[in-house]
Amino acid sequence: MRRRKRPRSRKCKIQLPSLFLNGGTFYDPLNLAIFQDEETNRRLNAVTPRSSPLQTPRSRNESIEVPDIDPADPLGLFNGGSKKKKKRKRKAAPPVGGPNAKVAKLTAEMPPPESSGGRRALSKRSQKRKSEMDQLSFYQFVSPAVPQPGTGRRERKRKITAATIAAAKKHPSDYRYGNYDRYYFFRDSIYGPGDPRLTIKLLRPKMFQGKDVLDIGCNSGELTIALALFGAKSVVGVEIDVDLINRAKKNQRQFLKGERCIVLEESKELELRASNPTLKNLIFVSGNYVLEEDSMVEKEKPKFDVITCLNVTKWIQLNFGDAGLKRSFRRMFAQLRPGGVLYLETQQFSSYDRNKNMSCQTLKNYKNMKFFPRSFLEFLLQDVGFSKLVVISTPSHLTNVFRTNIYKFTKAEQTSAASK
Repeated sequence: MRRRKRPRSRKCKIQLPSLFLNGGTFYDPLNLAIFQDEETNRRLNAVTPRSSPLQTPRSRNESIEVPDIDPADPLGLFNGGSKKKKKRKRKAAPPVGGPNAKVAKLTAEMPPPESSGGRRALSKRSQKRKSEMDQLSFYQFVSPAVPQPGTGRRERKRKITAATIAAAKKHPSDYRYGNYDRYYFFRDSIYGPGDPRLTIKLLRPKMFQGKDVLDIGCNSGELTIALALFGAKSVVGVEIDVDLINRAKKNQRQFLKGERCIVLEESKELELRASNPTLKNLIFVSGNYVLEEDSMVEKEKPKFDVITCLNVTKWIQLNFGDAGLKRSFRRMFAQLRPGGVLYLETQQFSSYDRNKNMSCQTLKNYKNMKFFPRSFLEFLLQDVGFSKLVVISTPSHLTNVFRTNIYKFTKAEQTSAASK
């Protein structure tokens, strides 16, 4: 079946609108002519403007007068009306190779231009500024890579206080002694409230009752405060960092005001608070426990019944070498009374590699290490002189960082014959 062809569309003439609002016409749709008088309308409509789409009828011989208007200033607000703006003559760019000595010499020999009478005299500040600018060479080469004075952002003045000085001093190398300021908070975030070394009864209160205790590397003092609450006769906490000692003293004051000790369980802490402890038996001392020479160890006298050295051996060995650690072991033995006990917690040798780059000294001592943790026990028993060793193992649920054993070394009792 054939499709029927559509008839071609006839060209229809465009019908212009004939009806306008407000009584307007095609030439005046808005009927604005009512606001003008008849004489003005006759003059305006005599010649059709150039912008109109309608052409001027041929019967009219009047020519269209187009004023000379500057496109940049159609209203003639600048330069007194229809005057054209003069183009500014730009000087040629200076050569890239640097200042031209011949051109600079010619410009220096040229006389200064005479001042026109129409201009007013410059002020003293303007003359000073002009003289400063004349001293600068026009062909001076300035590198865009080097910041020039007067450019860029203005630096803000900062008040220097004690807090800003302390914050500026803190650097990763400042923790090379293991003096982390949030050590116990890190353990608390892993295990919750209560140190596993106390909750699983590795260090029982009976071990410290009525005894003189020395805690080496006490950090911020949370564990040292717990040892003092166990009924010890006296407790001394030693730390190399002065800031941690000040924080330990602050923790001691806050505990007496009612703040919790995070290394103790809540039930155990309430039991110890029932006796109204004053913590007058607790002292914190800032200093380096490692002596400078081996001869100084012989001057030490027995002072303590119990010495705790928990997670400190790695930091002593990295900062003071094998000789410093051996000297510290001998000093611990010398400071213990007969029958005294040393509780030693060592770190795994795999953790040494993570902290060897704390400083140049730690890296040097790490490379020269010949005294490894597996030989600590033999050295303490045979060379130092401890008579008994008991291994207190930690539970397997702890993380690898703190999954280390605690060793109990006992110093031999003096016989009556040896004392005579």
